[in-house]
Amino acid sequence: MGLAVRILLLRKLVLFVMAANAVCAGMSAVAWQVQLIRMEEIAGRQWEVDPVKPRGATDHSRT
Repeated sequence: MGLAVRILLLRKLVLFVMAANAVCAGMSAVAWQVQLIRMEEIAGRQWEVDPVKPRGATDHSRT
């Protein structure tokens, strides 16, 4: 195998590894964003169902 062929194969391998890395990074970023959206939805539902009041807060709406 000539040196030029080895260099070409090495370049292809490096490009393949870089592309695989980019795909994995992209997928993990998408998964992280989906998880963040789900957490925001859950937090929003909890807020609607049971709003949390600070300690010592007085509820004047019932007086």
